Amino acid sequence: MASPIAAKASKGEQQQPAVIFTLGGGARVYPRFPGDDGLGVHHMLIVYARPEGQPVPLRAPDQKFGLILFGAGSPVNAGLALNIKGRRREKNVGAPIGNVGWTAEAGGFIQAFVHKNVRLRAEARQGMNGHGGITGDMSADLFVRAGDLSVFSIGPRLRLASGKYVDAYYGIAPAAAMASGLPAFDPEGGIHAAGAVASMRLDVGRSVAVHAYGIYDRLMNGAADSPIVARFGSRNQFSAGLGLSFSFRVPLRPGAAPGPITARP
Repeated sequence: MASPIAAKASKGEQQQPAVIFTLGGGARVYPRFPGDDGLGVHHMLIVYARPEGQPVPLRAPDQKFGLILFGAGSPVNAGLALNIKGRRREKNVGAPIGNVGWTAEAGGFIQAFVHKNVRLRAEARQGMNGHGGITGDMSADLFVRAGDLSVFSIGPRLRLASGKYVDAYYGIAPAAAMASGLPAFDPEGGIHAAGAVASMRLDVGRSVAVHAYGIYDRLMNGAADSPIVARFGSRNQFSAGLGLSFSFRVPLRPGAAPGPITARP
């Protein structure tokens, strides 16, 4: 039988604030280049954290890495949005139309929970290199929870981009037209796709969860009219992912108050 002192210590340990880390991975498929009619297989990394006692965060699979700067904990908040977009190679397209280097995108987002389960979000990012254009998303998501650890989401999307972005992936310069035999094409910016996103995080056992998502986009306007899409691609763009994660508890330092998830254990 445990002594009163040992029991008290054990209870004190359990009451220490802690962070729940979730790590995992899996596989995902998505077009090898914007407008492609095929899919490439890539790894999927699952990493996030939450204070112990709080449910898993509500997020959509296509939202970019973000950091809340204003309104944390309130229905309306805003902050930074960051993304890395992979490069497009001529050999993946199958024509000498020019390469587009990988792009670091930096910008911001604003989102509002108009209901505890309904979120509206707008995000815009500037390409710092690579395509060098501006791209963004407007979204609405319905989240349905099953307890604190399982959640399903679904919602529509509107994709927007500047002329520089659309021209980088869907345009054909005169020199590239001569080399490829495709007609020269100079698209304008605006709405370049519309679609929908669905995702699921399903708790399947002690600290283990299955993650799955699907994304569909229909190219529009200049992107849809591109000779690259007509000859080598498709207006219908699909991507999906499936993974497994494991969650574990990391206590904070004894006596420390609950703080950011970056606090040391």
